[in-house]
Amino acid sequence: VRGFLGAAGFCRIWIPNFALIAKPLYQSVKGPERKPLFWEGEQRKAFQTLKDERMKSPTLGLPDVTGPFKLYVDVRKRVAVGVLTQDSGKWKRPVAYPSNQLDVPAQGCPQCLKILAATVLLLQETNKLTFNAPVEIQTSHALHTILEHKGQLWISNQRIYKYQALLIDNPN
Repeated sequence: VRGFLGAAGFCRIWIPNFALIAKPLYQSVKGPERKPLFWEGEQRKAFQTLKDERMKSPTLGLPDVTGPFKLYVDVRKRVAVGVLTQDSGKWKRPVAYPSNQLDVPAQGCPQCLKILAATVLLLQETNKLTFNAPVEIQTSHALHTILEHKGQLWISNQRIYKYQALLIDNPN
């Protein structure tokens, strides 16, 4: 299973919601290698879904670092999921499908702060593709307002400063 996850992980940017789909498999291989593996319906379904998604992965556009990008962000089941797009004529063409597990402190926050943490996490991941080109972020929450007013009640100053540095103070 670990080998399959490694091979599937190589294709993660082409599979929408990869981290969300693979979560049951990652949880089943957590811990010591000698631990018995329980192969239940949830793991079997995740395995089959990843196999199917690898075969029908959508065609992604090559990123053009001279043009602006748009990153759509959401949180589902404690997993940050997103779509990085770029204008291609009158259409928005997907460039990548970033997804990643939220860290433990962010998982315990209210939904608005989960979206904030997910945005920072996915923005850091997509900067590898965009080479820090301008990225417009689309979420269900007003991130600037959350950072300015509500964030201090739930998260540490260190985390707030990190988020502000990436989202507000960053020229891109």
